[in-house]
Amino acid sequence: MGATLASLVSYVGERINQNNASGVSVDGIVSKASVELAIQNRYDELFSLLAKNNEQDFTVEVDTDFGPASDDATSTGWYDLSGILTNPIVINWLGVKYSTTDTVFARATLRGYGDTFELGSETFSESSPRYIAGTIPVSGVATSALQILPHNTTTDVTNGLRIRYTQRPAVLSASVNVTDVIPVSSHWYIGVGALADAYQIAGGDYSGLFNLQLSLWEKYKTQALIDYTPKSSAGPRRIRGSRMTAGMRRRSF
Repeated sequence: MGATLASLVSYVGERINQNNASGVSVDGIVSKASVELAIQNRYDELFSLLAKNNEQDFTVEVDTDFGPASDDATSTGWYDLSGILTNPIVINWLGVKYSTTDTVFARATLRGYGDTFELGSETFSESSPRYIAGTIPVSGVATSALQILPHNTTTDVTNGLRIRYTQRPAVLSASVNVTDVIPVSSHWYIGVGALADAYQIAGGDYSGLFNLQLSLWEKYKTQALIDYTPKSSAGPRRIRGSRMTAGMRRRSF
């Protein structure tokens, strides 16, 4: 079994003397809510690092409709990502079909708004489409979106838009544990990073421990990359970690 939010909170609480007689972390010089937030932030940081270096293992793929009736502002090509993707970190690949007879997706490349409309009279090719990341108002709320150029203004294509993206894991809670996409042996590194944050918040006698703990967190993030065995690879990378790290990571929750 991997790490839970409770076990990570207890790990940090024990080291800042905030666990009660039952080993449960309570409010003290650092609030329990602050500890939980630090854990979530370090969890997101570790997940993003592993996802960036092992993209294929962390990729989610969805197909959705593409055409004049499918976007959020007809004929503009703006698509509300909240209606398509679930809590994305980054889009890794986007493909477009402009016709119902297309057999393959044309890969769209990400471009900045200024680069795309540098002259103001640009034309775009269906064989080499572009997309721009931005925001659009949805019910009065600024919402993450993307614009595809050229937009399909003539035909709605069922499943004509394919997006591969990295999806954030569910927020940790009493019922949601650290995802098993991250090897269990690396779960407790999250506690190491959160403890650095707790030392910084606590200050006083703990302030001198902050830099040391932050240095350990950076080492463990590197170790997490070493520990990870890519599922898309023939085998693990042959990299040896330090003896100190290898010994300390045997700790379990």
